[in-house]
Amino acid sequence: MKDRRSCIKSDFRRIFRSPRFYLALGISLAMLLRPLEQVVRYKVGGTFLEMLSIPFALSDFMPFAAIFCVLPFADSFCEDYRSGYVRAAALRVGIKRYAWQRCLTVLLSGALLMAAAVGITLLVCAFLTTVPETEESAQFLRHSVWAKMGVLTERQWIMAILRVFLGFLFGGLWALAGLTVSVVMPNRYVTLAAPFAIYQILWFLLEGSAFSPVYMLRGDSNFLPSFQFIVVWQLFLNGLCFLASYTGIKRRLAE
Repeated sequence: MKDRRSCIKSDFRRIFRSPRFYLALGISLAMLLRPLEQVVRYKVGGTFLEMLSIPFALSDFMPFAAIFCVLPFADSFCEDYRSGYVRAAALRVGIKRYAWQRCLTVLLSGALLMAAAVGITLLVCAFLTTVPETEESAQFLRHSVWAKMGVLTERQWIMAILRVFLGFLFGGLWALAGLTVSVVMPNRYVTLAAPFAIYQILWFLLEGSAFSPVYMLRGDSNFLPSFQFIVVWQLFLNGLCFLASYTGIKRRLAE
């Protein structure tokens, strides 16, 4: 148990001491907040939902969102595998524990990054809000899951927390997708590029589909049946990638 905790702590030190986590977060925020520059420059007023629609709908962030989830730690198995560290770690804590730990810390690296990016963006939008929300100002989201939950004009803090939670699930999913790729092909460049390619393919193939993970970050699309559906579907996909990565790592180490 002590060795396992020590290894997990070591992984978190690798994540938060690496400039890649902060670089990915910084670029994410720069892309999300850039459109709000005009709001600040020209002192444009608006409601919270109107402000929130600017970074997520008008920025260039969404087409590249998957990349930022992968950057912090998804290629860590590649590093361990190529350096031989993976063998030493597996001997110390066991193959199963190493595989479980690697999946968990990779999941959390992407999840925490995306949750932070969404959370900070929400705080900035709340700070820039100058007009109270009304039924009229929220009309553009009247068919969204947020309207069905009754949190568009009242109890918006609940919607904010749930949006951060969706960001957490989204980030974990795409970080695990990168790890799954790295287990199949332990190459850093493939690990970083493949999830982006998969993300883009799903964007086109499943356009307008409630089952496309591309739409799960915002939760604003009117074809999404409910918030519960988004959560359950993302949990399922996270579990699927977790299982695939876990199984793949065990097989690699058993070779």
